[in-house]
Amino acid sequence: MKAPVLRTLVFLPIAYGAFSSFFDAGLILSYRLHFTKIAEFFGSFTPGDDYRRFIPVFDATPSWAIGLSLVAGLLYLASLWPLLRARRELFPIFTAAVAVDLIHYAVLRSNPAYAELMGSGHLHMEYVLDGFLLVGCGIAWWVTRPPQNRRYAALQS
Repeated sequence: MKAPVLRTLVFLPIAYGAFSSFFDAGLILSYRLHFTKIAEFFGSFTPGDDYRRFIPVFDATPSWAIGLSLVAGLLYLASLWPLLRARRELFPIFTAAVAVDLIHYAVLRSNPAYAELMGSGHLHMEYVLDGFLLVGCGIAWWVTRPPQNRRYAALQS
């Protein structure tokens, strides 16, 4: 796994997943803990630049779903270490992070307030981003598996 292109292709979904997970949890926690300045900062990166329209979603999101988001973010960060060290443990850790993240988003999507607020266009975009994470899993699997073909062995070692 010495090829920088392959490392970058694996790094991008890891970075996106970590940012997304910590952003979701940070925004909800800052609202629930009444840290308004932090909530306004996070809210400035949302569509419409205001977090207050998400308050019904924040109130309806169970606390354990926030925990899922934090666990997914930590697993994404943990998958950086095998990526940097070119270790074969990358695939299971990254796959676990994606699985926890997909469960988290399934919980959010099942929330009627979330579906009403976001609309179908945003939900379709989330499916595309979930596909991006799954493609990242496939690349991580291909990069970390033992070389099967001598032509590709230089890319994978």
